[in-house]
Amino acid sequence: MSVKTSAARTVTVATVQFEPIVGDRAGNLAAIERLVRSAKTRGAEIVVLPELADSGYSFRDGDEV
Repeated sequence: MSVKTSAARTVTVATVQFEPIVGDRAGNLAAIERLVRSAKTRGAEIVVLPELADSGYSFRDGDEV
């Protein structure tokens, strides 16, 4: 029986933090695209975004986060 092995490789991961605007999906997506492209230019292969980054969110009515 032969066992196939693969060499380990480094993967560059970027995290993105920004302030999405609640309800402005088009604007948030434009910001996400700009930030992901910037991360890619800097060598990122995987980009991690905040939860609900495309739509923004609030914990209660009027409390935007």
